[in-house]
Amino acid sequence: MKLLSLPAKIFTYAFLGTGILTAAEPNTKRLSMPDFCQADTRYGEFPKDGKHHYCAPTAVSNILVYLDTNGFPNMLAPDVPNNYDQFKLIKLLGSDKYMKSAHGTKTSNLMSGLEKYVKERGYKISIQYKNLKHVGKYLVIDKTLKPSWIKNKLDENYECVLGVNFYSRKKKERIGGHYVTVVDFQDNDPLKILVHDPSSRSGIEPKTELWQFIPTKKGLWQIKMSNDKKNRIVILNDVIAFKVRKK
Repeated sequence: MKLLSLPAKIFTYAFLGTGILTAAEPNTKRLSMPDFCQADTRYGEFPKDGKHHYCAPTAVSNILVYLDTNGFPNMLAPDVPNNYDQFKLIKLLGSDKYMKSAHGTKTSNLMSGLEKYVKERGYKISIQYKNLKHVGKYLVIDKTLKPSWIKNKLDENYECVLGVNFYSRKKKERIGGHYVTVVDFQDNDPLKILVHDPSSRSGIEPKTELWQFIPTKKGLWQIKMSNDKKNRIVILNDVIAFKVRKK
């Protein structure tokens, strides 16, 4: 762990420009994983301001639906879940019974809600977590939070949800956060991650996005997003890796 003796909102290193990545067509068996948009209202609407706050349950639901059709058929009730079934799952995961997502999802609620749901479906689950930590005005950098760790987890048959923080490029202050579903890595390269982004910026039709990890001088990982048209700094903040097993 490394402790930076400067306010967490201040960055003293240079960031890359805002060029847009173009996602190449990947060669991966995991492309069948769903890509539900949290702003998609074709099947109904999420509670409160869900189109802005339901990224966590949406990102997790992509994985659970994928698992349902890949070895864990009791993950959802229908034999072959459709988009409406996934919409209902997202509403359930975001409810106070599970992730409490009405005003955004705390990571602790994401993990406890995920664990509760999977166990209720009759399966075992193990969860691992890596994150940056803010201790007062200090930012603690966990050197083990890096792209290669995510890739290793996928190689060990874990599923991963990736969390990012957005910072204003002008003031270097945090202006938001977001969760996405990890699909795979492009060409087995740990710096090129393929994700399904539940945000409206990715659109309501399924689309695999290519994001690129860029190391910074202070040990953080900047992310260059293929679908971000805003002038923001994007930083890897945390990763939830989990593996589901049969009892």
